Amino acid sequence: MMMRFLAGVSLSGLALASSSPDAQVPDMCALYFDFTHTNLSSMHFGVASDDGLFHQRSDIGQRFDPQGRVAISTDGSAFAMTTKSNSTIGKNYGCCDPFSVVAVDIQTGKIISEQSLKRNDAVQGANCGVHGCGFLEIGALDVQAKTLVAWVEPLLSQPPPAPSMPPAPAPRALPKASRKLQTYGTGMSLVEFDLESADAYQIRPFGSNANDPQELSGGLMSFDDPGNAWYACGVDFTTQGICNVEVTTTKTPAKIKMTTWKDSSKFQITDMKYSKQLKSVIVLAQGLGEATVATTIYQVDVTSKTPAFTKMLDLGLSYVTLHQMSISADGKYLMVIMGTVNTHLPTYTLLTVDLVAKKVVKSIEMKHPKFITPLSLMPCQRSSSSVFV
Repeated sequence: MMMRFLAGVSLSGLALASSSPDAQVPDMCALYFDFTHTNLSSMHFGVASDDGLFHQRSDIGQRFDPQGRVAISTDGSAFAMTTKSNSTIGKNYGCCDPFSVVAVDIQTGKIISEQSLKRNDAVQGANCGVHGCGFLEIGALDVQAKTLVAWVEPLLSQPPPAPSMPPAPAPRALPKASRKLQTYGTGMSLVEFDLESADAYQIRPFGSNANDPQELSGGLMSFDDPGNAWYACGVDFTTQGICNVEVTTTKTPAKIKMTTWKDSSKFQITDMKYSKQLKSVIVLAQGLGEATVATTIYQVDVTSKTPAFTKMLDLGLSYVTLHQMSISADGKYLMVIMGTVNTHLPTYTLLTVDLVAKKVVKSIEMKHPKFITPLSLMPCQRSSSSVFV
């Protein structure tokens, strides 16, 4: 489905640092589900106020959680996320990655583009096969050029209808030495995706095979200015770190470089972003456990000849989850969703961290956590036309 960019929308134990608001600290906008009076929520976009309520800016419609596949534009004016588009129904796409992207203006909440990888000949310079290609990761959103960079792979055939079967017996526990990450091979190409024409052009081949470090989870890739893609990776469940590949136009397959975290056996990486301000990868790590665990921000200076994980800030205890962070376009402010407990009830605490000052500069305890589920935060400016949620 061809969608035009809409006219008139510019695409171009925790202590706070201070009790008085900093005029330069951005507000928190959020993608969220709202299950108040419904069992089937649309995806909403709005801004969080200091009292924990959300001001809705727009209803983006019935959509799946992008699970971290959210890209804030290089100028901070818009974001894009993977989605499932109604325009692809009946087009015989394969399974199982998302193959559509929607772009939204942050100030207004209006959809400015919605496009899907083409079913046939999806990527110029690469072969997606008979089922088409899907998005593994997206980033480097440029609203002036109307493009983003994506990591794609061929889709699989759709599974046949499953017969009614008795439950399978519980699998035997594997010996510790054999608890390896699944290594069937991931990815095919880094591509430039055009948000206006839906054309995709291969930048370079990029896939990981059984002998390479594997991405720990989808939604954990971030891009820097010099042309690198960074992502959380691991060899097994006790050896984690950050990997990077060069995003430069060539027919040579990308070579994966890994920086291993020596203490990764004690923690798990649950999110990471690249900071342009610090020229570093910012890692969120959580302790091992099923309840609330220690949650810590680490900095990895990737300009160093010997990059190391340096502890930046202890955020206290929170529940283990994934895709909790976002970062401002300039790389100064980090926003974190913390699953916390208040008066013995689960809730969410929304934090803004100044990465230069290395301290929390805003903390909001979200109201109505039984009905409101935050999916992703992003920096924005408050609008007087928003509606309370």
